[in-house]
Amino acid sequence: MSPSKAECLTGVTGLCEPGVTEVIEETVTEEVTQDSTGITTITTTVTDTTTTTVTNEDSGNILDSNSSYVTTSKEGDMDYDWGGEGPASMPSGTYCGQLGTDRCAEITGSVLSRGGRSGSIDKVQMAIAKTAHYIKASDPSLTTSDAVDAALKIINNSYDIRSINGGTYRMKNDIVAPNDQAVVHDSLKRIITNRDTLKGKIQVPEGKTFDTYINQAGRQLRWQTNEEEDGVFLVNGGAADSFVLDKKGNRIEYKFEDLITKVVKTKADKDEEIKERTRTRLEERQRQLKLRNTRNN
Repeated sequence: MSPSKAECLTGVTGLCEPGVTEVIEETVTEEVTQDSTGITTITTTVTDTTTTTVTNEDSGNILDSNSSYVTTSKEGDMDYDWGGEGPASMPSGTYCGQLGTDRCAEITGSVLSRGGRSGSIDKVQMAIAKTAHYIKASDPSLTTSDAVDAALKIINNSYDIRSINGGTYRMKNDIVAPNDQAVVHDSLKRIITNRDTLKGKIQVPEGKTFDTYINQAGRQLRWQTNEEEDGVFLVNGGAADSFVLDKKGNRIEYKFEDLITKVVKTKADKDEEIKERTRTRLEERQRQLKLRNTRNN
């Protein structure tokens, strides 16, 4: 609905109540004349009826330039800020999951861009915004900046926010205990930087080899917290944070619990374990030989 297409009565705010109102005004005038025959009085009554019809019409798509509300450069294709949430985009392809070639909408801006923490709208940012609004309402003397700072302190006590390759992800303290957060972070760093691990998982886009893809995406691969906040999934920051898919076509995702209970081992880790076992066996063999020589002597 568009308020511009509704006629409101005086003093009415918001959406008007449909209906018809009639206002009748009467104007009475008297004309007095006097002559030899006497006094003549002429009374004239003029009735003025004003009819006001209130309708709430369907304005159609207000983001369609043909509706005369917006220009063609600001049509409803998510290339402009229409929700107060920042810039947006309409990506397509694998980024939209199961939609195939269809397009999907995404807010790409940030509710808050303080302290270098800008990024896509997520639960944490919405929580910060709502908390800041509550704090500001409770104490109007606070500046918006002070309210946001106070909200950040509250939210930061609930989350551990980490960064890899310039992208941030979060761990909720009641899901990942503070003592386990470093373990999770180290595991995610090993996964994202190890080519052998990635090669065994990533579905390479059509027309590219793994080496070509990883050389282009490499330092722009990032983790994002999933919707349930109990894990992360891999995205390509160089392709509008599109999902990085596994060989079955699903996004590559790890649960925090799995990273804690079963530390992901890279090829380098495994090679080091082999070296350690070999070294242990050699030392044991040397000890046995030394013991044998002592007996023979």
